[in-house]
Amino acid sequence: MNVDDYLNDRNVFLATIIVLSIIAIVLFIGLITPLFISATGGGEVRLEAGYFNVRTIIPTLSLLILLGLCLMLRYFKGEKLIAAIATATAATVICIIVNPFKDFYLNASLPVLVFGLAGGVHKIYRAINPKSIKASLRGVGPHLIHLGLILILLGAVVSTTSNVEGTRELQEGDSWNFHDYTISVIRLDHIQKRVSLERIVYFDIYKDGKLIDRGQTKMVYDMNWGQWQSIVYTKRGVTEDLYIALKGVSPPTVSLYARVVPMINFIWGGLIVMASGIALVTCTDYVMKPKIKDVKRRYEERLREELRRLREET
Repeated sequence: MNVDDYLNDRNVFLATIIVLSIIAIVLFIGLITPLFISATGGGEVRLEAGYFNVRTIIPTLSLLILLGLCLMLRYFKGEKLIAAIATATAATVICIIVNPFKDFYLNASLPVLVFGLAGGVHKIYRAINPKSIKASLRGVGPHLIHLGLILILLGAVVSTTSNVEGTRELQEGDSWNFHDYTISVIRLDHIQKRVSLERIVYFDIYKDGKLIDRGQTKMVYDMNWGQWQSIVYTKRGVTEDLYIALKGVSPPTVSLYARVVPMINFIWGGLIVMASGIALVTCTDYVMKPKIKDVKRRYEERLREELRRLREET
């Protein structure tokens, strides 16, 4: 038996189901464990992202390789396919050893993501039919869905592994140099309402010495429910998002939490690409699907032709 007997659509699909099942089991265990511990009187337990990252990194990388294989199977066979897998694996190992991004998960994920991305782009290129726009759109649609999924995974990996966060105690008039930003506290406010209490922080945000925004974050105490709720300030940018939240108040000091998440727009871009693919598949299926009347008319014409041919033969 040769390589093509193993690397075929059926086996890749089966392997994908197995890997997805493993990831689902890991996530289910991670979600149910804190609830079980709490229900049995063990107290409150919170599983951080690291718990899931360690247990899902290998299945996720395997899923990305399978995705790349799925997109390349029709056009690459045997040794070429093995060479592509070996190249992606070698690039992953080299990235982990060289450590260019200073983060294990990012180093391990990017080469495989690029492998899947290359497969998606190649599939879209091969699906384009210069002679028929409808056929091109119909062929490109499913692969846009795959491409959108890869972009979402890329954005998720980069944003979760490269984010920067910090906490600082500040008073009115203080400034905090955080990452590439300067957060200057302008005013503190306390508002007592009939059923709630609000602690508000007003601030200016500077970048490269220029004022880029003015905002606020606050904590609201609901007297009916007896709990605090934090209202987070969000500033979205082309390359990164900035989040600022109020963690605590001890007049005249407030505790501010800030977080910068890079490449988050890859997730939004991936969602747009995936939605575009779904829309293309839906629309082209509707447009290119034969109408019932047309099918019935062609069937009747063919039946009449057959009857005429039979009469002529007899």
